[in-house]
Amino acid sequence: MLRNRATEAEFFCRSEHPRYAGLENSVSISILPFFKELRRLGRATAKPNSDQPKYVWFPVVVSLAICINMIIAATIGTIIPMLFKRFRIDPAIATGPFVTTSIDVFGILFYFIIARIFLF
Repeated sequence: MLRNRATEAEFFCRSEHPRYAGLENSVSISILPFFKELRRLGRATAKPNSDQPKYVWFPVVVSLAICINMIIAATIGTIIPMLFKRFRIDPAIATGPFVTTSIDVFGILFYFIIARIFLF
């Protein structure tokens, strides 16, 4: 079924998915770690001698990294099959390794960039 959808000509002409699916998914999934880390930091700051100012931005870093990673995943997962289709390469077979590798690389890269901005 997935192979049929990836090789259909009409699939690339009309979109069946919402326009902002990556943004909606990323926001909904990153909310839970954000509040979980805020709660954990709230308990840590109640203790004496806690290093709260250094790690107060950690929930923001994790949530932003998840958001950006999911938006990039949705974008790359949409663009790469279209490129393979244009070059007459079977998108159902060739897309998997490229999408997985690029999402992993960009996810780690943006996590470190955001952590560098907020934590150091």
